[in-house]
Amino acid sequence: MESKNNIQKDPIKAHQQQTFWFIYLPLILIVLIVVAIGLFFILNSTSGGSLTTWSSIAVILLITPFVFIGTITLVILILSVIGMVKANKAVPPRLRSFRTILLHLNTKAREYANRSASPIINGRSIISGFNAFLNLALFHNKNRRNR
Repeated sequence: MESKNNIQKDPIKAHQQQTFWFIYLPLILIVLIVVAIGLFFILNSTSGGSLTTWSSIAVILLITPFVFIGTITLVILILSVIGMVKANKAVPPRLRSFRTILLHLNTKAREYANRSASPIINGRSIISGFNAFLNLALFHNKNRRNR
């Protein structure tokens, strides 16, 4: 005889159960909590309670996650800078000279890329300036913004 653990459930039923437990139930709970908090604030304000205290608490609760994320990001950034400084000191002299050569090549490649793109950028900026001048000269009453 097979035990109940070995019998597989119908995939459609299993999907429906998972959908309920993982999507609908948390969504319903969150909506109920938000509605309860809203009703609490409405009843508190109509009975003469102060909303200033609750608004201050809400602002603190809204800012707190951003402060934690910012702090974690700052710590990671500081540790990565410290790690790069230590790694740069630990690099052997031959690799250090190879690194300076790569940085020099990078600088030269960037200069050549800027030289090749500059005529296109200059041409488009001249055309854009000419179009702006024409719009200003010919249509200055229609397109004038409030200043």
